[in-house]
This record gives sequence, C-alpha cells and structure tokens, in this order.
Amino acid sequence: MPEPALLPPFLPELVEASDLEFPIRITRRCSRKLFWHIVKMDPYFGPALRITKPPDAPSATVTHCNVADIPPETHQITHFGSVKVGVPRDQVDRLQGWVLDIRTFPPGRPFLLMVPGRRGDDDFPARMQLDIERLRQVQPDLFHEPGAISRGVAALLRFTSQFGSGLAPDGWIDRLLGTHDPDGQAEAMETLAMRLWHFHVEPVIVLDADRGQLAAYSSSTDAVMLLAVEPRRGAEWLNQGIPLANGQRFLAIFGFDRTENPSGDLVPGPFSICEFNEGWPVLVDWLVSDMQGLARAKAGIPKHFWERCEELGRQRLAAGYPPRDARPWYSRISIRQQREGGLNRVPGGYWH
Repeated sequence: MPEPALLPPFLPELVEASDLEFPIRITRRCSRKLFWHIVKMDPYFGPALRITKPPDAPSATVTHCNVADIPPETHQITHFGSVKVGVPRDQVDRLQGWVLDIRTFPPGRPFLLMVPGRRGDDDFPARMQLDIERLRQVQPDLFHEPGAISRGVAALLRFTSQFGSGLAPDGWIDRLLGTHDPDGQAEAMETLAMRLWHFHVEPVIVLDADRGQLAAYSSSTDAVMLLAVEPRRGAEWLNQGIPLANGQRFLAIFGFDRTENPSGDLVPGPFSICEFNEGWPVLVDWLVSDMQGLARAKAGIPKHFWERCEELGRQRLAAGYPPRDARPWYSRISIRQQREGGLNRVPGGYWH
C-alpha cells in the first residue's frame, strides 16, 4: 500500500541528495528555498546542516552549523544543491528514509524540519488515510483561496522582499493572507495526513454530550487534554447525525513538543514515559472514512487506558479547566494563545 503522506497534495516531489547512498531526501520545495533560507537567517548559524537521530530521540533533528562541524572522518557528507549536509556515520541506519522539508504554516518564519518518510512496525502506526472531503467539511477554511490579484502580488513580493517573504517573524504578507495561502494550506493537510498514517491512536471519551466536551488521553504522558465540539456538528460529523452520548468513544492522535514555557494544557501524570509538556490532539474519527479501521483501532486500545481517560478527564472537567477547539487545525492552538490573540488563534473564537 502506498504511503498517502508522500503523495500529492501532501509532500510534493522528493529529490535525492547528490550522493545517492545518502539516507535522507529533500522535498523539492525545500531544495528551491534552502540556500536563501540559510543565507538570510538572522542570527546566522553557519552555511551547513547537521542531521542527527540519537537512539532515544523520537524524531530526527536538523541544526545549522559550520562545515568544520561535519568532518568526513565522522560524518557521511552530501549536498542538497549548494548546501553541504552531514549525518553522523553511526546514525546512518536510523536516518534511512527521513525527509528534509521547510514549512511556513502557521504564518510566520519558515523553519526546517525532518519528516518521517517511513517508520518501523514497532512504532504501532495507525496507518489511516486522511479523507480530504471529510476534512473539507470539518475545516473548510483550509480550502479557501485568496483572489488572483492577491496571489500574484504575494508571489512577486516573496521573490523580491525578505521582509515580505515572511523570513522576518510575522511577515506582513502572511498577516494579510493568513490561512488563505495555498502552499500553507497544503502543508496543513500534509501534517494531518502524516499524523494519521505514522502516529498511534489514543482514547477519547465524551464527558458532557450537551456541551460537546471530550477528554483525549495520551498514554505517553499519562495526561488528558479537553476538547470541545459544537454538539450539533459533532453529531453530524462524528456520529452519522445521532446526538453524542456521555461515555461514547472516539480516537485521537497526538503530536508533542517540549518547551521551557508550556501552555499548561498538557500536564504529564505520574505514569508519563517522556519529557513532553505540550501537545496537539487531533480527533481522528471525523477525518477518516474507514469505519472498519476505526473500529479495529478502538478495540485495540487497552481497557485501562479508556478508564484512565475518563478518570483524568472528569477531574479536569470538575476543576473547570477550559477545552481546546476540537477542529483539527485549531486543536493545535493552546488556550493561552487563544486568549492572547495574534496570528495563532481561532478566527471567530473557540467552540465553547
């Protein structure tokens, strides 16, 4: 079965490194932008890249460096265009299949990241395919496009202006177009598709059907995050038109981060097995049309995880902790960010 995250409209065309034995590939969009992205960085960290994945790291990372920091005695070296890239020789096997990409969405400064082109079966990947039409129903703003004049002006200025390109934080073009950026919207869809394909599922339980409040449990962090759906739309999109019911079960997939200034939406519990303190729960059921696959995934979650989800969820609900918006591209936005406003907020307000 082909991996849908590596097909349009997700990752565009992939490009091999100059050394065909190099374990990492690069997206064509990244290969076009990489040199000038590095040259225009402020502060400047060096003209080369070093990509690593230690044994205990959940993902590969890319860092800017000087050429002297990737000596050929200890690194496998190649070029992506005119940019020299190195990986430690003792990590080559762990880096096989990873892809170097560049993102500009959410609006702001472009950044490099490593994308898992493939993963082993021991990661328990969900292997669920994103249904584009279901996503269009749930999150139509990811499919809006600016007018032809706006797109033309933006394209011209991105080529001619470092300020306008968004290389400076919060570039004014991104403030003007916001999510109405076809490239950025494709990146958003790609991110959701890759999570559904590569990450593992976690339990979600309806705590308060009348208010559309759900608890999503992360077994990796032993924590819940509360999510809110608009009850009528939740019934339509999650339940084939039948009203939600307390105790009803759904699925989520989490993305994680570690930050020195967490939002507080994710509070790791005593059985946490990682150091993450920030999360992004994606409600799976309204993005996937494979009902049999969803049922199998739910049946595979241990009973005590469902119990832990409800226990911790009711504790948070009783404490009056507010939920995040459950729409997939908005559930990445923390409650603190939503209150503070700015680029990272839900237009029109959260669903609660």
